[in-house]
Amino acid sequence: MLKLNLSKDSMKKINQKGFSAVEGLLILVIVSVIGFIGWYVWNSNKKTTTSYNNAAATNQAASTTKKSTSAASETAAKPTTKYFEVKEWGVKAPYDGTLTLRYAIGTKPYPTNNAYFTSTQLTAVSDPYCGIGRSGASDTQNAGGGYIGRYLPTDKIPAEGGEVTAQAFLSQDFKAGNSTPPSYSKVGNYYYIYWSGQSDCSSSALVKQTKDAVGALTSSFVAL
Repeated sequence: MLKLNLSKDSMKKINQKGFSAVEGLLILVIVSVIGFIGWYVWNSNKKTTTSYNNAAATNQAASTTKKSTSAASETAAKPTTKYFEVKEWGVKAPYDGTLTLRYAIGTKPYPTNNAYFTSTQLTAVSDPYCGIGRSGASDTQNAGGGYIGRYLPTDKIPAEGGEVTAQAFLSQDFKAGNSTPPSYSKVGNYYYIYWSGQSDCSSSALVKQTKDAVGALTSSFVAL
């Protein structure tokens, strides 16, 4: 029978080798655990960040879509204001009527501070007294839609009892005189006063429509 005779020094060396192997294994386990924990934490943070970014992007997209929809709705709901312009005077007024208004600035020997009005519908009546000027003549005072005068406050205009300044004319008590105040507006230094005038146009209904439209323009003038 074979006996194994180990000395104390031999046993000591074996124990040292065995202990070193256990230490190495233990260190490996600890490093693996730490590595796994680190990886787990990093992966969790990455998922959280990705989820947060996705949520933020979704919210931003929804907000942008909502703003775009809101802006489009406001644009669609807001009506576009149309204006009639008298470019020579630098004024305009809101106008969306059915009549197509036309005007001509007076030329000498007629007052050059007047704009004589008619409408395309009036001139289509084939009556020379319905448009601006008689057929073959330059009588711009014969305007089927009346005319608008442009005056400085000190400019003189004809009135009962003689000429008065535009400012004095508009300051009078029209009710006391049993008369209707004219349509007018003041833009900058000028008064714009509407005069319906006389018209021999055969289409009285269209004349009234045109005059009402021009009168409404006069009271609504603003600067261009």
